[in-house]
Amino acid sequence: MVKRKKVVRKKTSSKRVKAKPSSKRKVASKRPVRRIQNNRVVRTKKVSKAPVKNWGWKAQPANAGFLVMSIIGFLVSGYLIFPLYIQFGFAFMVVFALMFIASVISMVKASIPEGEGL
Repeated sequence: MVKRKKVVRKKTSSKRVKAKPSSKRKVASKRPVRRIQNNRVVRTKKVSKAPVKNWGWKAQPANAGFLVMSIIGFLVSGYLIFPLYIQFGFAFMVVFALMFIASVISMVKASIPEGEGL
């Protein structure tokens, strides 16, 4: 028989740290509310009082450098990269063209923030 060694574990202080009470507001649970009506337990869903506003897609104003870089990138990729590497040149031209289209959309559709303008 093989003798097994005893494993001695050191005792550590077993002080439990109390959790600090959170200052955040508790979120209502998603479980239905139970009420007693006519000697029966009735489950009802909680309905939020504030309606959720869905604003949808909204354009944001882009930086002027974004437009300039899209034009310069398109020209550089068209004149320098496209003749050497056709696939890379075409891919870069597509990316910079999409950047240009996005900058034009942001110029037309974006609203001017308050306090700025003429």
